[in-house]
Amino acid sequence: MFYEPMVNWVNNCTAPTIFLTIRLDYMNSSSAHQVTKLLMTLKDNPMVKECSIDWYYETDDEDSLDFGRELEYLTDFNFKFHLYAEALS
Repeated sequence: MFYEPMVNWVNNCTAPTIFLTIRLDYMNSSSAHQVTKLLMTLKDNPMVKECSIDWYYETDDEDSLDFGRELEYLTDFNFKFHLYAEALS
């Protein structure tokens, strides 16, 4: 599973302050579930006192922005939202 090493790291994290960058070019319901699980596990870790997240979302991807805002509300973490243009193939 792709997210398992990250969830394990969050479970064992002893750092009081965490800085995360999240940029997902594609997100399905399974990815959304795993990202939510990751952040909620981080929130429940008693060693972590502060978490800041740089959340990147593509132009015209309001769903990603809305999802980030929902996670900000659920976790009470400090989110910074960054818009970026889709890369041309």
